[in-house]
Amino acid sequence: MSAAGPWRFAPSDRVLTREIKAAEIVRIPLSAPRLRLMRLNCCTQVRQTVFGADSGVGYPAAEALPGAKIVPGAFALVRVAAARPKGRSAAAQAALATLVDGTKQTGVVQKAVDAKSLKGVDVATQ
Repeated sequence: MSAAGPWRFAPSDRVLTREIKAAEIVRIPLSAPRLRLMRLNCCTQVRQTVFGADSGVGYPAAEALPGAKIVPGAFALVRVAAARPKGRSAAAQAALATLVDGTKQTGVVQKAVDAKSLKGVDVATQ
């Protein structure tokens, strides 16, 4: 039987748990001291044939594992949102919308993605 290995409680864990029917899911505990070790040895230590993660983890893991390949495409999409506490004024909502629109238009998020050389990240511009 094949095994898929997402980080425990990560978005990829939820997606793979819902979608995978013909493989065992072997969850990898995520903790700061173990992160580097797991990135380097995730597939070999738990005998996984597939490692499911976001691009910030998946690309470095694939680069560290001889013979590993990134499958083109995506099995999930992580959307990020900004919100304000309930009961705040319309002016607060407008200020938040202005801030978010400004970061999109000026490319602040894209610059941060580029600065960290993140792969597989699409930044909304509108």
